[in-house]
Amino acid sequence: METLSPIIHFIDQKKVEFLSAHKYEEMRRQLLVKLQELDSGSYEEIARINYYILMLGLRYNYMKLDEADRLYELIDNAFLQEEAKIKDKLNKADKKDKHTIHLQLGYFYKMAQHYLDNLENLFRAKYFFDHSKKAYTDKLRFRASQKLHEHKLLDFFEYKREELTNRFRTHYLLYTLFGGIGMIIFWRGIWDLTYNIPIVRTDLGAWHLWGTDQLSPLRISLRNKIVYKVCKVYKVHKVETNFFFVCIKFDVVYVIIYDLLFGIRNKFGG
Repeated sequence: METLSPIIHFIDQKKVEFLSAHKYEEMRRQLLVKLQELDSGSYEEIARINYYILMLGLRYNYMKLDEADRLYELIDNAFLQEEAKIKDKLNKADKKDKHTIHLQLGYFYKMAQHYLDNLENLFRAKYFFDHSKKAYTDKLRFRASQKLHEHKLLDFFEYKREELTNRFRTHYLLYTLFGGIGMIIFWRGIWDLTYNIPIVRTDLGAWHLWGTDQLSPLRISLRNKIVYKVCKVYKVHKVETNFFFVCIKFDVVYVIIYDLLFGIRNKFGG
């Protein structure tokens, strides 16, 4: 990569300078020559060179969209193969070598996210919004894998949820289908779980549910304060509009839980 340092520095700089077609072809040729010299198993370097070819063509408007698609797929596949290679090495390594390979895997995740973040921003700047969303989703995938590697399970599930949400967002029918099925299964699980709570089957549980219903005005007052406070803390734009919709969601969840427990009370409480 030493001989490519001037080209890489030129591509990485924030200021976009004028680049003639002849100079572009010369830089691209040097990158392609370096790419051909690489071993087929050097996935990280293959991804890096393809990344700079893609960045060079996009920044200076010398690349067609189908070529950008092809290069992006090469970059993504190389990243996935590099991740699999490091993980395989980690599984086969001795205990004394695992720490070094863990650091190597952590560095790889940060590098992949950095490149995908740059591509996401460049795609958006060139108005390639579908490509920008794809780069963002792939970045979330590596971020989720990084959190799993760091044993941060809550962060892993959060990034994985966001990744899947963005991946299915362009497929509205599938997104709605899976979301609806998941919601039904979730509440079915809550229903079955509640059947096994001993206190619900007692008179104390029935009286508690009755008391909750009588305190409904107090619940609404507390709900308004909680929701408004959350909107203000997280600096939600258009607080009044979002406040209305969040309150609706709050009440829907409350009604579902209340009706669920009310039915159980009638079944077991007499």
